[in-house]
Amino acid sequence: HRDLHSFPTRRSSDLAKHRANEQLISWADKGRYYIYDVGDINGFDSIEQLVQPHVNKDLVVVIDGIYNADMESRKGSNIREDNIARSTRLKRMADRYHIPVIITSELRKQPAKASQGDNKYGQLNESKPVLDDLMETGKYGFDASLVVMMYPENRDDHGDSTMPEYSVVAKFVKNKLNGIVGEYRFRVRRFHARIEEFE
Repeated sequence: HRDLHSFPTRRSSDLAKHRANEQLISWADKGRYYIYDVGDINGFDSIEQLVQPHVNKDLVVVIDGIYNADMESRKGSNIREDNIARSTRLKRMADRYHIPVIITSELRKQPAKASQGDNKYGQLNESKPVLDDLMETGKYGFDASLVVMMYPENRDDHGDSTMPEYSVVAKFVKNKLNGIVGEYRFRVRRFHARIEEFE
């Protein structure tokens, strides 16, 4: 695992953040928590090699930024085909080892159902993302058992770095695991790097 002792917190006076960091360090020291840079991993075969020794240890695999995961180059492939291949490999890994695999990915810069108009930011404020807004392919949405989309409730507040906080929405657009549906709002405290659920 990467040496978490070298990861500084942005505000040492933030007790909750400090405790969370210490907990991650404790898990890493006990062999319960591993961090790898996907840029240093050569393809999904390497990812599976990292996973295999831990499959009987209540393993949860989290890949932040699935589009950064390297795909073995195939002659004539394009971005869409690479993403279809990524999704297929992720589902195969989850099914083979019976483990949850959580990934983050990006939305289209222009929502699929945005109304036509002159102000693209206004369109984003008025439009809520749907499964089709997952970038490049709908394969991720098709293969996943659970899809949660997070987006700023107001793009102007989100884009204004002087705003101390802004609201984000977590929208369950697909859920085959349990009965949780709908939208949940959270408050992001920008200068404290903290996210809180609205009461």
